[in-house]
Amino acid sequence: MNIIVCIKSETLKTIKRIKCNYIITIDEDMTTTAIQNDNNVSFKEYTPMVISSIIVTLVLLYIDEGYYNFNWMTNIGNWIVGAIYAGIITLIQIAIYKFILFPLK
Repeated sequence: MNIIVCIKSETLKTIKRIKCNYIITIDEDMTTTAIQNDNNVSFKEYTPMVISSIIVTLVLLYIDEGYYNFNWMTNIGNWIVGAIYAGIITLIQIAIYKFILFPLK
């Protein structure tokens, strides 16, 4: 178990990037705060992005490839293209989430 103790809470943002299990901060008024640092990637946070990208891809394939029907599903090539589209849309959503919305998380 790794424990890091920092004296001021301003340094907490830089310390969160260090891989440790617990962070304990002590403020000027001697308040102690223990934070469990979770460095593991949780797939639960990406699940809505994956589901929404699959839904958007299926709608686009329904309109574009199938001409407003589901006949496109019989061709394996359309499924490969759909998987690539869904992957690209998911990666764009994760990049926006990680680098623009919550860059320090």
